[in-house]
Amino acid sequence: MTDVPETIRDRVRTLVLMLASGTDNEVISARNLITRTLKGAGIDWHVLADTLVSPVSTAPAPPRPQTRFRTLPDGWWEIVSPDLLDIIATIESEVKLNVASQDFMDSLRSQCLKYPTARLSPKQYKWLDSLMLVIP
Repeated sequence: MTDVPETIRDRVRTLVLMLASGTDNEVISARNLITRTLKGAGIDWHVLADTLVSPVSTAPAPPRPQTRFRTLPDGWWEIVSPDLLDIIATIESEVKLNVASQDFMDSLRSQCLKYPTARLSPKQYKWLDSLMLVIP
C-alpha cells in the first residue's frame, strides 16, 4: 500500500485543518490545494484516506509477560521477586491503574523488596491476573 510521502505530510496536515474553516471559499481552496499537492506527489485522496485509517505501527505487540508462578499446597501462589517486579513494571507502563490497583502494585513491590519470593493469596493472584489480561 502506498503511503503519503513524508515530504508533503506537514502541508497536507495544514490543509486538512483548513477544511474545518467556517468560510466556504477557504474550504474549497483547501480541498483544491490538497488535490494538487497529492497529485504532485503521485497519489490521490484514496491514499490519504488509507493512511488515516491504517495502523500506526505494524510491529507486533510485545508478548504478555511470562509468569513463573507456582501454586502452593495451601492454595496460595508464589513467584520469585525479580519476576514479579518485572510484571509490576509492565503493568504500570501499559495499564492506566485506578487508586486501588496502584496501591496493590505498591504493596506487591514492597513485598518483593523485603523477600526473595512473594506469596499471593488466591484473591491477590486473581486481581494481578486480571491486570495482566488488560496488557495489549
